[in-house]
Parts: sequence; structure tokens; C-alpha cells
Amino acid sequence: MTERRCAIAKLLHVILAAGLLGWCTGCATAVARRYPNATYPPGDPATVEIFNHFPPTPYEVIGEVEYNGAPLARWGGAWQKLRQEAAAIGGDAVVIQVRDTPYVGSLVQPGEITGNTSGTLSANTYGSGTYAHTTGTYQDSSNYQYTPPTVTPMYGKYVSGVVIKFKRSEAR
Repeated sequence: MTERRCAIAKLLHVILAAGLLGWCTGCATAVARRYPNATYPPGDPATVEIFNHFPPTPYEVIGEVEYNGAPLARWGGAWQKLRQEAAAIGGDAVVIQVRDTPYVGSLVQPGEITGNTSGTLSANTYGSGTYAHTTGTYQDSSNYQYTPPTVTPMYGKYVSGVVIKFKRSEAR
């Protein structure tokens, strides 16, 4: 029965690990919100620039963009998704306002106790009934290993910024 419980526990750990891996790597979302007065056609994501400060050239703020990524998502993927969303609403660039790694949970691996105990018992009984007397010895040996649980904090990725459209100077 103990072997069956160990097999079930191992299977549950594998299922949990697979689910956690999917949660850690697969989830990343980005969304852009266009301001009502900004009606520009979609652009090419490859031309959208990412800035940490507002550029010195004239521009118009046309919306906002936000990215949420799982702990194992890559920052390069974040920039790509921000470019795609900004281009979809006609933006030329994204100016990053917030870049953060928020706490999203913990990975807990349970501790484990493994080992064994063995012993021998020898006894001698003298007499019978009420006058019986027993003597004996017991020897044991125990070998246990304790592995404490580990808790690993998990941090996601969060970016928000504004989408800008450069003002083009008109030739006269």
C-alpha cells in the first residue's frame, strides 16, 4: 500500500509541475486602449519604437498600453507585444511609464522524510500462569533523513506606457 501511495504522490507532483510550468511560461497578455479622439490606421509593429522618456520631437498621445507576463516570460517578448498593440491603434512609439516585477505567488516543494527502522526482539518465558516470568532484549536501529520544504517566490512582468504618434511636419 505504501508503494502505491508513493506512486500516486509522484504522479501528482508531475501533474502539478506540468501545470505550474505552463502557468510560468505560457501566459503573457498585452492590451492597448485608444483614446476616443485618436483615429489612425494600424501601422507596422517593426517600426514602433520603445522609449524610457518622452522624445524631444513633437508628438500626440493617442492611447495607453499594458503588458502582463508570467514569471518565465521574456522581456523581449514584452517589447514585441507592446509594439504589436501600439501599431494596432496607429502608434509610432511607446513611452514606458512603469516597468515592474510583481510578486505573483510561490512555488512550494514539500519536505520529505525518508528512512527505515529495524529491530530484533528475543524473549524467554519461565513458568506458567500467574507465575510466568519473561525476560528479553530489544535492539533497534533507525536511519532517517529529513529534507525541509523549499519555497521559491515567483515574480511576473508588468509594463505600462503611453502610445504616441509623431507629428509630421508638412512641406510648404
